[in-house]
Amino acid sequence: MSCFKIQITVVLLFLSIVFKTYAGELVVQFYYQLDCPICEEIERLDLPRLQDKYGDRIKVIKYDTGDEKNFVKLLSALEHAGRESNATAHMVIGNTILCGKKEIRNGIDNAIDAALKQGVKIENKTPPDGKEDTIQAHSRKMTFAIVAGAGLIDGINPCVISALIFLMSVLAMAGIEGKKLATAGICYCSGSFVTYTLIGLGLLSAVRELSISLGLREWVNGVTIGILIIFAMVSIWDAVRFLKSQSGGAIIMKLPQKLQLKVHRLMRKASNWRHLVIGAFILGGVVTVIETLCTGQIYVPTLVYMLKQGESVWRHTRLLLLYNAMFTVPAVGVFALMLGGYKLKSVMKLGRKSVVWAKLAMALLFILMAVLLSVY
Repeated sequence: MSCFKIQITVVLLFLSIVFKTYAGELVVQFYYQLDCPICEEIERLDLPRLQDKYGDRIKVIKYDTGDEKNFVKLLSALEHAGRESNATAHMVIGNTILCGKKEIRNGIDNAIDAALKQGVKIENKTPPDGKEDTIQAHSRKMTFAIVAGAGLIDGINPCVISALIFLMSVLAMAGIEGKKLATAGICYCSGSFVTYTLIGLGLLSAVRELSISLGLREWVNGVTIGILIIFAMVSIWDAVRFLKSQSGGAIIMKLPQKLQLKVHRLMRKASNWRHLVIGAFILGGVVTVIETLCTGQIYVPTLVYMLKQGESVWRHTRLLLLYNAMFTVPAVGVFALMLGGYKLKSVMKLGRKSVVWAKLAMALLFILMAVLLSVY
């Protein structure tokens, strides 16, 4: 062999080694769950096929998501890709994530071909966020959803809805409609929102003092969990009793009769006030204060849950504003129905139909919050 041929051979060998070192194997990450038929099928059929097709150009790494570290790694990849998934099987190729059997079967070859063409290096890109940051991000999303849901369910509490329907009848008898009704609705809901938020800030401060300053966090959580379980059972009992009797008198968790009558008297007086804006705003605030004796069954446990998610005052305030915004949504809806031409009888019928569903929703919320306070 001539010297020139030897030199060419050495150069080509060197270049092939350098290229292989630089390019490396494409890492294909397979996330699976134990005892998952779909995962077992992919592992049995698809992974061997891919290995036969691509050979040493790919390297399949398997991750059992039952392991917390692997689960956090998958959450990081999903978050980095801006995706959410409840699938049991996932494939990660470079920046591409395939979720579930259908996506994996239909897209795995194209994803690998594209990644090889782009020269994806050995290690797939993963976000720098660690385990704690990923879990906190998902915890924040869950807290946001729970607080928003709690506020909405509080807003459809039969205590609130029955008072609103009575107010609608008073306003109708007073001849308040059209623009005046819209003005009354905006002011009433605004008064309710501001007052309930201020009450929440006071209660939040009191619960924080008990939980953090006095070191009674576990005691507060334990008592709250016990109360939530009782409330859940009573709410289910209320739903059953109302379903059978169709009478508000069958409901246990409600505003006492004396306070209901007081609310009704205030509404009648307010309808005769000269200044509708001021009157409706004050009425919304006063009625909300009285109704707190009934609505507090959801409000206080939600505040306890919020405090357990961290000690940031600014975050607590934002969650509180979210809760109260959602709390006023049903009231806005009732006024909107009246403005849209719904008759009072139709609104009353709708309110009566919602009692059972509202009570069941409250029961589910109480159970969920009891579980969350126990686990998180």
